Amino acid sequence: PVEAKAHPVKQDNANEIGQLIIGETVVIEISEPANDLTPYQRAETAAKAIEQWTEKPYKPSELQIARSGDDLQILAGDLTIITVTEQDATAAETSLNELAPKWRLSIRRSISATNQ
Repeated sequence: PVEAKAHPVKQDNANEIGQLIIGETVVIEISEPANDLTPYQRAETAAKAIEQWTEKPYKPSELQIARSGDDLQILAGDLTIITVTEQDATAAETSLNELAPKWRLSIRRSISATNQ
């Protein structure tokens, strides 16, 4: 499987960012909580999902985006890697429809790179 992990980073304002790390690369920085999870817990959940997905033969191109209520999910088959929320988009000063593909591309590139 691809090595993925989460790392908590405290900011000056005492808020915590959750970093999703694939290999040695910080792929996504999550600053907003969602679904009762802290940013770090969201990164941790995504890391576990990536490791689970890459345990068996996989293609980075399998990563898709699907709407789930008001949110967008990045999926590998029917496994949710991460849910991208309106709050994430606001924090990133962009739209949900721009952020989800950006996150998907970051994950896809990092997985491809560790797979060389």
